[in-house]
Amino acid sequence: MAKIRSKERVIEYAIDFKIKVVKLTEKLDADTIQIAEILGLHPVMVYRWRQEYREGKFVAT
Repeated sequence: MAKIRSKERVIEYAIDFKIKVVKLTEKLDADTIQIAEILGLHPVMVYRWRQEYREGKFVAT
């Protein structure tokens, strides 16, 4: 799911996890902020993942 890459504590999330979060926001048709809070993510991150998904930057592995 998440992997800490360095001393700076940069968290790298797996593409599959990002896709699941995006699909969850679409499926539930819920407020993205609420879903982000439930999952412990920053809402801006979820919005960015949604945009990247629409642009085709994610490829499920």
